[in-house]
Amino acid sequence: MPHLEDQVINRYLKEICKDAGIDDMVEIEVTNGGTPKKVWKPKYELVHTHTARRTGATLMYLSGMDIYDIMKITGHTSPAMLRKYIKAEQLKVVEKICVHSSPCIRLSSYVWPHIQRSYAAELSLSGWPFWKS
Repeated sequence: MPHLEDQVINRYLKEICKDAGIDDMVEIEVTNGGTPKKVWKPKYELVHTHTARRTGATLMYLSGMDIYDIMKITGHTSPAMLRKYIKAEQLKVVEKICVHSSPCIRLSSYVWPHIQRSYAAELSLSGWPFWKS
């Protein structure tokens, strides 16, 4: 198998995401000359190999996969480091809010996965896991 540089792979990923319609506009903060500035970019421009790695780890965690199995795949050496990497505590906060909501808006097993995807998509604003919401 030929070796591809990360830059080439990332360019291919962006093209694939663009072709797949992952083109929602998202606002991100960039620093230019030490001055923070907010700009809008299509989501596909923000995708890179690390995005895919973190998204995969997050999806495995959300699906209930054993954390030690995820660690074997990602190479993390402790559950604490993996949880920090996938921002598991933030995901748990969302879950607690949903569980403790009023009965009229309690989430069914059908709705909760959508909330998880929406929350993870929201995190993509900071270069976090992405998928089209």
